[in-house]
Amino acid sequence: MIETILFLIVATVAIFAAVMMLITENAVHSALFLIVNFACVAFFYLMLEAPFLAMVQIAVYAGAIMVLFLFVIMLLGAEKTTPQKPNFYWLPAAGVVLAFAFFIVMLAGIFDGQINLQPPAQHDPLLRVVHAATYVDGVDVYLNDTLLAENLQITESSPLTAFPAGDYTLRLTDAGTQNAVYEGPITLTANDTGLQTLVNAVLYGSRTNPPIVAFVPTDLSTVPDNESRVQVFNAYMESTTVSLYDLGLDNRLDTRTDQTVLADLLQGTASRPFVLPSGQVQWAFTDPTNSNERIYSLVDYTLGGDTAPLIVVTGERDSNGTLALDGQVLVRAEATSYDSDATIPFGNPTSIGELLFTRYMLPFQLVALLLLVAMIGAIVLAHRDILKTPRERNVRRRISRPLTSVIAAQTGHEVVVAESADVPVEQPEPAGD
Repeated sequence: MIETILFLIVATVAIFAAVMMLITENAVHSALFLIVNFACVAFFYLMLEAPFLAMVQIAVYAGAIMVLFLFVIMLLGAEKTTPQKPNFYWLPAAGVVLAFAFFIVMLAGIFDGQINLQPPAQHDPLLRVVHAATYVDGVDVYLNDTLLAENLQITESSPLTAFPAGDYTLRLTDAGTQNAVYEGPITLTANDTGLQTLVNAVLYGSRTNPPIVAFVPTDLSTVPDNESRVQVFNAYMESTTVSLYDLGLDNRLDTRTDQTVLADLLQGTASRPFVLPSGQVQWAFTDPTNSNERIYSLVDYTLGGDTAPLIVVTGERDSNGTLALDGQVLVRAEATSYDSDATIPFGNPTSIGELLFTRYMLPFQLVALLLLVAMIGAIVLAHRDILKTPRERNVRRRISRPLTSVIAAQTGHEVVVAESADVPVEQPEPAGD
């Protein structure tokens, strides 16, 4: 109820300011009313929980652009328009009729368009296949008949690929052949909130059992720039569970004092996502069934800000790519991180900013260039008289002293000018005897 009252009050002020901007005869007052209208629009953005756009509205439009308008108005000295006799008496009435018609059409579009019932834009879900089956060599990855990756080795992953939501068949074969390693259905679904979804298909298995695929969804919702959303999947089949400890600065494992990041994660399962501060960490995976023996150290691992990494623990192979065996038993594990950047929901101010600065930057700059040209053209037309070359006028030069005085000063004799032709001019007598 309070939001409705605020909206009605601000909307009334915005409409009043817009009308006064159009009918006022003082250009400065018109610009000030436009600033009030911009401030009302910024308040609407705040009511829609978009503070970034509200600040942009104030800083760019009500600030920089209106300062430029006022500067041009003052520069041209056009505070008040010159009253002129209207040539078209019917123009104001036609403007009112057209404005009312536009208002009716706008209301019809709002009510019939069912704007509030429209779902947000949906992104196609993403798929990534992770090879974590220690006893399986390279595989080719197919989704239906689409080849996603060739000769995918252990700890490698296929690129993030977007597919339309629906039911598919995921097929993994030995590299270069059609011998199926795994084949099964997979369903890709889109998020109804406009957030892109990601499914990680993790291939894993033991030495005695055929490999299987676990589908691990990753939460791609945005997190702060100084935090990271981490998820761990246990594909290490030589231990029933694994635990994760933070070693701290000394980089020594002591399960009694070290902080437990994750405890007793079962084989073939994924942990719940947990948010941690970004930065470098010193982690160690342990085998709780064997006195918390360290099976892998994740040293100097960097958690990126606003990311959603998936860490997969699997068996280790030696430098030659063969299994590291000790009497048919794996002695080490390996942890690989598969990072994913968090995505931004549709309509978020950050999402709008990214669209403006990536997809719409060139059109925006072109419009700004056209506005600049239009402003220069308006100034030139307003002062077109300065472009005209001033006409030369035949102005008689005025002499501060009479001509006779000038001649007398130059010749040393006085000059007497007759006022009439009938009066003789007295000539000075010549000097002599």
